[in-house]
Amino acid sequence: MVDQIKIALGKAHGTLRNNLVVLWFPALFNTAAAVFIMLAVVLVLLPVVPELLTSPDIVSLSPELLSAASGRLLLLLGLCIPVLAVANAGAIFMQARAAKGEQVDTAHFFLGVRTIGVRILVGSLVVWGCYALIFVLSMLVFAQGITKILLEYGVDSIPSPEVMSELLLRSRPLSIVGALLLSLISLIFSMWARVVAIRELGLRQAFACSVKFVQRNFFVVTAVLLLTWLLTTSTQPLVERLPLGGLMVVVFFYIVRVYMSIILMHFYIDKTGK
Repeated sequence: MVDQIKIALGKAHGTLRNNLVVLWFPALFNTAAAVFIMLAVVLVLLPVVPELLTSPDIVSLSPELLSAASGRLLLLLGLCIPVLAVANAGAIFMQARAAKGEQVDTAHFFLGVRTIGVRILVGSLVVWGCYALIFVLSMLVFAQGITKILLEYGVDSIPSPEVMSELLLRSRPLSIVGALLLSLISLIFSMWARVVAIRELGLRQAFACSVKFVQRNFFVVTAVLLLTWLLTTSTQPLVERLPLGGLMVVVFFYIVRVYMSIILMHFYIDKTGK
């Protein structure tokens, strides 16, 4: 396993060294996208922000204002999600082409947007839907636990330390199970977008191939993701001490994630020959 990761890391380093555009152009596009999103936030939410900030609580807000705010939030999501999907599609397509040995340029980014952008958008919505489903189910179970405690101790007893300790004790297993489920979903779905970019498959086939690949190479994929997480979390305090520490953290995390993505792509190509 260690040798496989070393080989994939060496190939990923060579890929990025010969195709630096894979690093800088998606970052430039993401910066422009971030500016667009911030402008969209200001333009969409600005008309309702003053009244939201001056209102003492949400109960006193008028139904018309709540409806307008909700509609504007949905509009904002409708603007932001496609932009994020476009950025991801272009970046991951460039990585895939570079991992397959091509000399890429900025045109590959826009080619990726045209060829796999819709699939990346729909697939991302599916994955986010799975996360949302787990969150909703966890909240329902948590609410059921709170209801049982209220029935057992009474509504007025909630602020007491005894009841709060009981609530925390009962919610701990749920938190552990929820974290494990989210980690498992992240692992299972870690390859689908890369499979789409490498092989340009349909979503159903890409998800199926991703699950099979992760199942057959569970320890290697898990090790790559875990090492990426350990590297970013362990070095963050050191990077923050540098000049412009906050910006350096973002840049460092971005570079590490690109390396991780291309490592997994090289490993996938080596194992499948595709």
